Formats: sequence, C-alpha cells, structure tokens
Amino acid sequence: MTGWAGSRVGHRSFIDQGVSVETLVADLGNPDDVKKVANTIATDSRITMLVNNAGTSKAGPSIKVPLIEVDRQLDVNARALTHLSLAVLPGFKERDHGTVINIGSVLSFYALPFTTMYSGTKGHVMLFTFGLQQEVADTNVFVQLVLPATTATEI
Repeated sequence: MTGWAGSRVGHRSFIDQGVSVETLVADLGNPDDVKKVANTIATDSRITMLVNNAGTSKAGPSIKVPLIEVDRQLDVNARALTHLSLAVLPGFKERDHGTVINIGSVLSFYALPFTTMYSGTKGHVMLFTFGLQQEVADTNVFVQLVLPATTATEI
C-alpha cells in the first residue's frame, strides 16, 4: 500500500487482521525511490495486492502553482502509480492472481479553478485504470478504481 509516510492507520489494521506487512519507506516523488520500490515489488511473488494510495495536491490557479509543485503532483499522483502498477502486473498475470487498487478522485471527472493540476493527474489515474482493466479482463487479475470525494487528509 502506498501512502503518506506518517500514516500507520492502514498498516496497523492489516497487522491486526493477521496479515504480514513489510514496510518500505520511499518518497514517491523521487524517481530513484520509485525505481527501488518498483524493483522490489516486481520480484516479490508474495505480493498479491497493490494499493496505490499516495497522492499530493497544491491547490491554486494553474499559473500560480510553482512548477516544482506541478512536477511533484505529476510524479506522485501519476508517474509513481503508473510505474508501480506496471511493476506488479507481469507477476500477477504470470501467476493469474493479484489485485491492483488505484485511488483516484471524483475530481477525475471535472476540474475546479483551483484543482486543475490535481484533476488532471487523477484523470490519468482513472483512464489508466480503465485501460488496465481491459488488458487483464481475461485473467484472474483485478484492477480496481476508487473515486473518493472530499476526504480529510494530510494533503
């Protein structure tokens, strides 16, 4: 499960249910860290589910959002999710078993004047997930999309 490094709620709930959890700390806005995580999960056949939950947002009019923040949103919300999904899917398909859950947003469907960049990255998540669903349709691999609305998060 990818997500904010300071959040252990989801991690704890898995452990409480008797699920083995191994923590891999990484900054998914850093291409080297994404590559490290992708290489690790691509070669670990114990992994049967990937939850792409990491995300970031910098609200504001597009022309006022610093390019470093634009790049970070693209890196975390779109690129990392894409790279990690593509890292696990070959093994899932080979074993004919596995699930990818991508967390998008209802803002995939529209943009507000202060969410243009975020909506664009979540639109990528939605369409990428739809495409992957079609690619694995004849297997026992599942790719799911979750589209929450307003949620209380650290971002």
